[in-house]
Amino acid sequence: MLIFVAIILITNVDPHKPEGPIESITGIAMFGSLALIVALAIGFALRGPRSNIAAIVLGALAVITLPFFWSGAPATFGAAAAWRAGFVQGGEPQTGAARGFGIVGIVVAVLVIVGGWAGFGASIISGNY
Repeated sequence: MLIFVAIILITNVDPHKPEGPIESITGIAMFGSLALIVALAIGFALRGPRSNIAAIVLGALAVITLPFFWSGAPATFGAAAAWRAGFVQGGEPQTGAARGFGIVGIVVAVLVIVGGWAGFGASIISGNY
């Protein structure tokens, strides 16, 4: 989300022409905040022995929300999937599908962040910002 806010602020060009920059930022913030609330609710509700279920659900949500990469939702769900899969310091690593979805979550989170910066850089280089 910060990348798109930076594009609007630095270039003074709104990527969503029909809407103004304030409406764009508001929509991005609302969608991203909703994703954060859902990810935390699932992550905290399914703790302990049910962490594997949380990792699978959150990893699936990370993939499903990829079309909405601009909101940060895939990265949020991906990071939460990695958290519930035990890929954090002091976490209990999961096995099987939960571990796989945790890895998918990490990959999605990194790709969204790197892709956002790459797109921003490419738009500046090409002059289409």
